[in-house]
Amino acid sequence: MKKIIFILVLWLFSIPIYAQGANINKSQIKSVLTNYSKISLNGYYSGTLLVSSTIKLPIIFEFKDNKVFFSSPSQNANDLEIQYQITNKSDIEIQAPQFGFYLKGKIKYNKIDAIFYQSGLELPITLNYFDINPFTKIVRKQEPRSFDYKNDEVIITNKNNDRQYFGTLTIPNENRYRTAILFITGSGVQDRNEEIANHKPFLIISNYLTKNGYYTLRCDDWGYHGENVIEETTLTIAEDIKAQITYLRQNENIDKIILLGHSEGALVAQMLANSVDSIILMGSPSVNGREIYKFQLLKALNQPKTNKELVNKIDKITETVINNTLTIEDKKAILIPFFKSLGNDDKSALTVFNTLNLPWYKTYFKIDPKDYISKIKVPTLILQGSLDTQVDVNLNIPVFKEFLNCNYSIKIYENYNHLFQKCKTGETKEYFEIETTIEENVLKDILEFINSLEKDYE
Repeated sequence: MKKIIFILVLWLFSIPIYAQGANINKSQIKSVLTNYSKISLNGYYSGTLLVSSTIKLPIIFEFKDNKVFFSSPSQNANDLEIQYQITNKSDIEIQAPQFGFYLKGKIKYNKIDAIFYQSGLELPITLNYFDINPFTKIVRKQEPRSFDYKNDEVIITNKNNDRQYFGTLTIPNENRYRTAILFITGSGVQDRNEEIANHKPFLIISNYLTKNGYYTLRCDDWGYHGENVIEETTLTIAEDIKAQITYLRQNENIDKIILLGHSEGALVAQMLANSVDSIILMGSPSVNGREIYKFQLLKALNQPKTNKELVNKIDKITETVINNTLTIEDKKAILIPFFKSLGNDDKSALTVFNTLNLPWYKTYFKIDPKDYISKIKVPTLILQGSLDTQVDVNLNIPVFKEFLNCNYSIKIYENYNHLFQKCKTGETKEYFEIETTIEENVLKDILEFINSLEKDYE
């Protein structure tokens, strides 16, 4: 899901909305420190959340220079700066309001005994002290180690709501083209590189395009720097991107703008297509969120779409979520029993319920991409992996072919996943196992499309 990230929901329900495994990604969030004692914590405190008998989730808190950084290695959450306070000499509370969880605990010798709270869950955990990080981060082989062009760190302000976005504008050495590619991330609070499983696909694409003469702009998502994301929806994300388009329009060296969106970012690109010169859609949805949700849940449960009874139940879920005539208690009476039937206990079922009733889901279930696709007028490139388990090729590509009325090209890569890696199954767990971040032929196809536009513009 986009922008609203809950550590445990994704493990309890095993059903993201179409994005890159629905992982939390690396962040640098401004912390608020209120220290009421002389206790000073330094080093790493790590433990394992026992979510269920089969789901065990290791987490790490690094205390450094009066700050605390949170990591969840198996979800690729790395170094998120959050909040903490110490009271009554040894009582500690660690808070991540932007991600909807907190811990309360007691500091003891070489450990912290705590309770982890999130959306109705209360999980006991012991965080043991380590002087070095018990988990090592992998640097992928495609990640550039140096840059032979200029990287400008920029701050973009949306004058309509005073929001600020932090990003990187890359400037090619030779101003061969006056075209900029603006990147739009997929779901989850993500950094400008769209990092997942230690892969940085947007950094790779940006580096490749800049070396070939193009400007690029990558920005951290709203929420990445500690902003409140509880009310975020796909529509508010589109407003973020509008501000970034405005920023590029004001650059005297840039005449043309291309949106490159991945996953939900591709949906946003569809919404804004006619305000730019072209769009590139990677792993893009073309059906409404209810259909995406149904596809992903059936796959997570290893059930075919011919299971009519289950399909009807899933349709009932989404109908209930978007039904504004029902009270919260009415919705609970309908949804909680279904979530429990999937093996969740009472608290876990409540967690899933609370998540689905967030503004993001309510809005996404109502959005129909066809309303935007049919109105696109600019050249469009659609890239899709045949083994994508978040955005199904057979569900989404036919809709593009039916409703697009512009000059478009569709490329389907056999045995590629949602990240455009060669894979065996397309399942999200493979993201961590595959060394390549994005296949070279995909990069070449993107460049070829952009180059072809330059010829058209001449």
